[in-house]
Amino acid sequence: MTYENQLQPQLCFGTGETAQDVKDWLTNNQLPHYEDDDISWNDNATYDKVKIVTKLFVAELIEIVKEIHQSGVLTQKFKKELPIIIHELEYYDEIAEQNIEANGRILLADFIDFCNC
Repeated sequence: MTYENQLQPQLCFGTGETAQDVKDWLTNNQLPHYEDDDISWNDNATYDKVKIVTKLFVAELIEIVKEIHQSGVLTQKFKKELPIIIHELEYYDEIAEQNIEANGRILLADFIDFCNC
């Protein structure tokens, strides 16, 4: 592990070790599972299903982040509360709103400004 990775721990959920967790979550929630090669972005029905899956998955992540904050584990480990950022490849108002819901506004002042909210 490089020094930079130690400073910025990251988890790309749904790949590697967590790929099966995501497939199981989709199956348990009776949601479709698509491999990248399976998706035809020209097909509106598939695109709409993927949007629904994304919306439900982000809602799940928001609840998990809330539970982590409520548990106090971050404060115990780091001696202060830290935000857990939920994001995509780009940042925009909806991403900021999701993170405000998950973390609260106080922890995210700079991030909210970055997203231009």
